[in-house]
Amino acid sequence: MADATVHDLVLKGLNQELRAMLDRDPEALTRRNVMGWTALHVAAYSGNTEAAGLLLAYGAERDVRDLVGRTPYQLASELEHEAILKLLDA
Repeated sequence: MADATVHDLVLKGLNQELRAMLDRDPEALTRRNVMGWTALHVAAYSGNTEAAGLLLAYGAERDVRDLVGRTPYQLASELEHEAILKLLDA
């Protein structure tokens, strides 16, 4: 998946590849998709707890807002992803 975006890796649960991408390209943490989502938004949406933890460990911003003003926490809350909420609260 050499041409995969950080968002694709999170959504597909390819967490080892995600770690490798973040090691190679720390700027991937701040990349946004067309909805203004960062990889942490995608992790919150998809319920990918492992990716969320990894992104936070690499310094992802918890309070970043998408184009309509939602944070990753708000997305996780809307979708009742309790494990993600706990990570974001830590």
